[in-house]
Amino acid sequence: MKSARSKKDKLVLDTSLFVNPEVRHDFGGSPTEALNGFLALADKIPALEFYMPSSIFEELLNFVDIKKVHGSFTALIRQKSPSKHELNSPALLLYEFVEE
Repeated sequence: MKSARSKKDKLVLDTSLFVNPEVRHDFGGSPTEALNGFLALADKIPALEFYMPSSIFEELLNFVDIKKVHGSFTALIRQKSPSKHELNSPALLLYEFVEE
């Protein structure tokens, strides 16, 4: 049995999820609708934590009508930039970077 404090999977969100028409179509027709659609779905998945760097959050505000965004936005999506000193990356990525 998992404890209430078990680790959740973390996902970092990007503006393109809500702005790019090819990506957002499953969530809504406009960036605001897509964000609200995503929030409705995210609210039903307690096993995941959603993060958005502050710079992405600021960029997203240029595309959505914040007055029409569901109130759970700041509760479900945490504004936090990745820690440069605690970031894990696959060795293959590092290998490709060094090789170039």
